[in-house]
Amino acid sequence: MHEKLDERQLAVARVYARSLLELARQSHEESAVLEEFDSMLEQFALQPRFEEILVDPGVDEEERAGILERVLRGRANDLVVNTLQVMNRKGRAGLLRALVHAYRVELEELQGLVKAKAITAVPLTEETRKRLIAALERRTGKKIVLHELVEKGLLGGMILRLGDQKLDSSVARELWRVGVRLDKRASSELHTEEMLEL
Repeated sequence: MHEKLDERQLAVARVYARSLLELARQSHEESAVLEEFDSMLEQFALQPRFEEILVDPGVDEEERAGILERVLRGRANDLVVNTLQVMNRKGRAGLLRALVHAYRVELEELQGLVKAKAITAVPLTEETRKRLIAALERRTGKKIVLHELVEKGLLGGMILRLGDQKLDSSVARELWRVGVRLDKRASSELHTEEMLEL
């Protein structure tokens, strides 16, 4: 039951994620908490009903708190369980996936990593990928982890996201030349496909 996360959900979840990360840092459990979340998401895939109960607004707060204790206490990291209990009391249990996403982003930023997502009409060449990563690293001063997605319907160029943020215009201008190369490559490949169909 994975729904697309909106900006408001992520903004609220980020507050909880930052608090959780701060507590995890005090006990040197930053990575352990992330591993716990990853394990939890794997369980959700195997037992979707558990996630449904956790995020269903129709489930009573006390009932959900009891389920969290019975299912997770002693099996999951106490910091994770305590955070979920606080979110439950505040009526924010439905932001569970947003919390996991926000925590991952916050931890990567703490480690000096920033996720970038490049959506392009054609796959990036190795040269273009290197140029793009280098430009983003110059701009952010952080190490970039680039994830690529090809959408054939895109009219050339690229769409970029850094972490949870949409790319701002100054970075877009800096990367314009990379986008022009992609436009030319997409046009060339489209022309080749049309010639093959004739």
